[in-house]
Formats: sequence, structure tokens, C-alpha cells
Amino acid sequence: MPNLFRCQNSAFLLICQAILKLERQFIYWPNENERQALAMELAHDFSNCIGFVDGTHVNLEEAPSVQHPEEYFSRKQKYGLRLQVICDFNHMIRHVKLGHTASAHDARVFASCNLAKNTENSQQRAMVSRGCSL
Repeated sequence: MPNLFRCQNSAFLLICQAILKLERQFIYWPNENERQALAMELAHDFSNCIGFVDGTHVNLEEAPSVQHPEEYFSRKQKYGLRLQVICDFNHMIRHVKLGHTASAHDARVFASCNLAKNTENSQQRAMVSRGCSL
């Protein structure tokens, strides 16, 4: 990813690197047993559901220094990036995807994430695409 933030602050970059080193320790997809337990907690309201997905924008103060900055301009009239987060019933973040331009649609961001690409079988893939079983 290009240096969108034009950051010269080494402390900021070190903090970002430290957060990324800890990512796998705190943000991970639940194993089979965890998925079954989460599905049981939500079974009354949402059958076969283990979590919730949503997208938002991370706004930038100004146009990024890239070849096509207009791609970072959102429908909300701001420059930014797309952020997708999946959390479970217990409010634990299970997946994060950041990096698409602000003009990208939620469906495009989801389609590019590993979860959408690596579902365990066609039935689960169909349920994920309908947004009812993550």
C-alpha cells in the first residue's frame, strides 16, 4: 500500500507495526467448537449465525498522494479507506479488512476477503453470500 498518510512520524509507524504484530494473537477466526457455541447463543434469533459483518469509512484529511486519488473519494464526499469488521455475539472482533478505496462497495470488500474466498463448502458459501451465517 502506498504511503497514503504522508507520514514522517516514526513513532506512529512503530505503533502501527506493533499493533500488526499482535493482530493474530487477538483477532482470529473461531475454531469449530467456538463456532458451534456461538451459533447456539444466536440460534433463537439467527439460525446458523456466528457473527455480524459491517463496513465503514476511515476518513483521510486530504486526498492521498497516489496516481488516482479520486478512487479514494467516497459517496460521503470525503477521501478515505474502507474498513470491514466481523464481530461475534460476545463483541469479539474476529476479522478486519482495511485497504480498499473509499469508493469500493461493501460487497466488493467482502468478496475480496479470505472468508468469502475460503468457505468450507457450497452451503456455507451460499449462507455467507446472503449475509446470514458468518
